[in-house]
Amino acid sequence: MSESTKTELGDLKLLTREQVSKTLAPTENLEFITLKPGAGVKVEFSGDKDHPVLELDDRRIELADDALDSVSGCIGLQRGYVKKCPANLLYPALNHWYNDGLSIPIRAVVSNGVLLKTTTDRVKSHPVSNEALLVAVETAIKPENIAGYHAVSSSLDFTTMAIVTNKTFQAQEKDTLFGGIQIRNSILGKETVEVSPYVFRQWCTNGAITSESLGHFTRKRRDDGGNIGDWMSEIIGNASNSLDHEFERIRQLTKVSVKGHLAKVLSGIRQDYGIPKKIMEDIRAEADSENAQTMYDVWNAITKVASHSDSLTAMSATRLQGIAGHVSKQNEVCQSCFRTVN
Repeated sequence: MSESTKTELGDLKLLTREQVSKTLAPTENLEFITLKPGAGVKVEFSGDKDHPVLELDDRRIELADDALDSVSGCIGLQRGYVKKCPANLLYPALNHWYNDGLSIPIRAVVSNGVLLKTTTDRVKSHPVSNEALLVAVETAIKPENIAGYHAVSSSLDFTTMAIVTNKTFQAQEKDTLFGGIQIRNSILGKETVEVSPYVFRQWCTNGAITSESLGHFTRKRRDDGGNIGDWMSEIIGNASNSLDHEFERIRQLTKVSVKGHLAKVLSGIRQDYGIPKKIMEDIRAEADSENAQTMYDVWNAITKVASHSDSLTAMSATRLQGIAGHVSKQNEVCQSCFRTVN
């Protein structure tokens, strides 16, 4: 590793492993209880609105602070109604529907005797622990090759985290990009585990997912966790070549001019990828502030909004990072319609 690369790695604004562990939604000691129509399990909600309790036969389970919203939402009650409805009216309705009115199974997520959430979403994969995924990636990459962690966001529904490595590339002078891996996971099993190459730009701490997913991991059974490490090792082995291709595509963007027609290029990107108007306004403002002259500048504007906007949810930010990955493949601008093409 060159001395300049060592200096750049030392200056990276990335998270430590300890910070990541504190950010990740807890996935250990989770219990999934399925409430099925006609299962013969007595369900009873009681307590006051501030301390609701769920009783399943002889078992007493407290509800987390916001769990009452998901419990009510699963049977069609709106959050505003639940907030205003007194307990002596709300709980009898919940008890009726959960005992006699269910038409589909509802899964309750319990941790250490506390109900965190209920969901009606179909399970695509038995849950995989965030920590197990992280360990599998770190084992495959090797700790000495990891520069840090970026874009970490975690909930029961959706977790995303990027591992940035010391694999570097210069798109242009004094502008270094770092390669890595991004993991997407759902503790509830609503989505399969997905791994994609990740590109990190130190200059403004941007991140972008490349346009090519490396693979999906589906855990068919609860006890089917032993091969996640083998699968991850194979996936990581394919990542290096994918990053080399992505770096070269990004280099080509520096040669594609948008001078004089930036607004039309951005309008075309918005239409092609369905970017919301407000988000595109933020991208335009960022591109203008940096005096965007090339598609590389446009790519950077998209990744900066995806990485730093407070108005995006974690899933929306991930989607926008993915759009940036697709934009990296657009190595030409049509001179008649100003749409990007590859």
